Amino acid sequence: MKLSTSLPYTGDPQAAAARARDLEAAGIDMVRVAELYSFDAVRILGYLAAHTQRVDLGRERIAAYKAAGVTRLAVQPVGDDPLALVEKVRAWAE
Repeated sequence: MKLSTSLPYTGDPQAAAARARDLEAAGIDMVRVAELYSFDAVRILGYLAAHTQRVDLGRERIAAYKAAGVTRLAVQPVGDDPLALVEKVRAWAE
């Protein structure tokens, strides 16, 4: 099983990189960033790629859902603390 989470959009690449490194150190396998206005995700992803070691990176949303007429996506949140989720999953594996 691989664990994935998303970073909140802050517009601050340094803060995003610090959070991504913390998540990576805790065992998260993939970090996604929000795509708000065209190139925001690309800029943040490039910065994260230069400041992380092994975590996979991706965009959280793509514009394809708009073309399909979808106005609301059903998303099940895992909570405000993805690091705690990592610890729970590790405990289940023991």
